[in-house]
Amino acid sequence: MADENKSGGLTVRPGSALTPASGNATGVMARMTQTWLAVAQPARGLVLAQRHTLGDYEFCGPDYEQIGLWARALDLPLET
Repeated sequence: MADENKSGGLTVRPGSALTPASGNATGVMARMTQTWLAVAQPARGLVLAQRHTLGDYEFCGPDYEQIGLWARALDLPLET
């Protein structure tokens, strides 16, 4: 048989470690992401604050919409 690598270990490459993002955005994508998050955070709170009652349960907007999609896909009525 040919020479086999029996170490079974991972190959470590220097400089490939993940590092946490700094608070200062320097690249274009980092600035775009920070801007988008600053705009989206307040809107996320509004969406999650909307409550919908379904039977004895209460759901936020996105969860209620997903349940509605499943109900329509299964031809079931969405009871309120």
